[in-house]
Amino acid sequence: MTNDKNVLIALNEFVAARGTLHWLLICSAPAILAMCTTTASAKDKSSQYQQGTYITANLAADGTTTNNITCGDGGIGGTVCSGGVNVNTVAIYRMKVDDGVWSLETYQQATDATMRRMFNEEPLHFKKEKENPLDLLKNGDKVLFRVERHKKIGGTEVDIFIPFADKPDKEAKFVATFVPSLTPAQPTRPTDNVQAMCNAHKLSPELEKKFCSSPGAVSTGTEK
Repeated sequence: MTNDKNVLIALNEFVAARGTLHWLLICSAPAILAMCTTTASAKDKSSQYQQGTYITANLAADGTTTNNITCGDGGIGGTVCSGGVNVNTVAIYRMKVDDGVWSLETYQQATDATMRRMFNEEPLHFKKEKENPLDLLKNGDKVLFRVERHKKIGGTEVDIFIPFADKPDKEAKFVATFVPSLTPAQPTRPTDNVQAMCNAHKLSPELEKKFCSSPGAVSTGTEK
């Protein structure tokens, strides 16, 4: 789910770590300029909420790794290395609606994963990620949420906002992808022309008796 649609998220995190000058330099590039201007909407959002059902959460690899291998002098001309390479993961929350399933990542985790891919840097946070509304739910619990779509370079970012149960005025932001339910199979066209000919009485009485009374064929009831 974490992909290049989260470029703007990574830019915001990058600026927070590096400063305004880097922001100005990055935004001077024409390809990114459009992403650096955002508008805030103060309109009433009370009619935008939908209801879903919480399913589960699990960890998923985000496509990056962190190298923790360190090497030093092992004495007598040797080298000693320790540590390893870890696969980075993010928590994916799943929520079911009538026409499919939403997969959600918290905004911070989506930001971190994108920064690891784009800048090969592990984001530094002074505070750990706070508990979000989905952390308190169990399978089958109902959830109210709203969806916002923002066009970005490389595609459209879909954000989902979920109010906190203890603070309804506050919302947690998630980056989301949607997987629609499988479309019901469409009826296939008839392939049995024996049955079709028998049912339409397109055969002579002799041929109807010969073909339409055989096992597997539909009897027309007009055999003579």
